[in-house]
Amino acid sequence: MISLTKIRSLILFIFIANLSTLTSYGKDLKLDFNLLFERQKIALNQPYYSQQHSDSIHFKTVKIYVSNIQIEFEDGSYYDDPTTHHLINFEDKLTTKIRLEDIGKKAVKNLHFLIGTDRITNESTAFDGDLDPVNGMYWAWNTGYINFKLEGEIGSSDHGKNDFTYHIGGFLPPYSTVQRKEFSLLKNDSKLNIGIDLNTILKRKDLKTTNAILIPGKEASDFAKNELYNSIKLIKKDE
Repeated sequence: MISLTKIRSLILFIFIANLSTLTSYGKDLKLDFNLLFERQKIALNQPYYSQQHSDSIHFKTVKIYVSNIQIEFEDGSYYDDPTTHHLINFEDKLTTKIRLEDIGKKAVKNLHFLIGTDRITNESTAFDGDLDPVNGMYWAWNTGYINFKLEGEIGSSDHGKNDFTYHIGGFLPPYSTVQRKEFSLLKNDSKLNIGIDLNTILKRKDLKTTNAILIPGKEASDFAKNELYNSIKLIKKDE
């Protein structure tokens, strides 16, 4: 027969084992994408003052593809998001939130995803869902998808207005614009706030002179590797 002491020890072991899972992810992880400008969360079609450009600015369109999301666990295994491509459209708040379901309760190490769409996607004919050309994010078979779209206006009625338009895409080397992003995670997070800092994107741009990128090429590739890549960051809970 099992002694009472052994039974109590077994119950205590089960309790501690269950308690330890509370420090890992639950079944779901939520990704919430936000627009930032000069450290503040912002919305489209609202005027903001740009310290850098010394003028008023507002953003009309911001869309970005986030794809191939992976959760890397500390044991070396991975969770792959079954929804391969997500079009984040800041005109539609429903698209700015991604729920990764049933990822398990193992200790999490990193979050990986692509900014944009990879070459296989661009060369396929899977034109459905978020990849449907009706979303306004597809050029043609030889140029592929627009990975990031930013449109806005700087200036006021008194001093004149200037439009700016950045359509960043291209999947062929040497000017591919898809970028791989990685974040180290905390084991007790169930929601991650991810910011796209538009001030970082426009930091090196004179919007009144160099105000457009509309085709694949070196300029678009450099933009993706520098301004766009560096603009995407985790928002700390106290921000």
